[in-house]
Amino acid sequence: MTLQDELDDGLDKHENLVNGRRDGERAEFGMHDLSGSSLIDADFTDADLRGANLNDTDIRGPKGLPRKFEEDEED
Repeated sequence: MTLQDELDDGLDKHENLVNGRRDGERAEFGMHDLSGSSLIDADFTDADLRGANLNDTDIRGPKGLPRKFEEDEED
């Protein structure tokens, strides 16, 4: 299983949690190297991204990112 496969699976489970569906699980990506991955249209509501390496990560159209993170990305 590739890193992208693991991320997609984790985000699917996280989306289930956010939407109150069965088998939901909080995304725990804190302190992980996610560089170079694709997180397009992901919902990060209550996800743990603290300390994650997001260099060169494609994060277009995200939902639920903390405002501070969005401001950092614009700099």
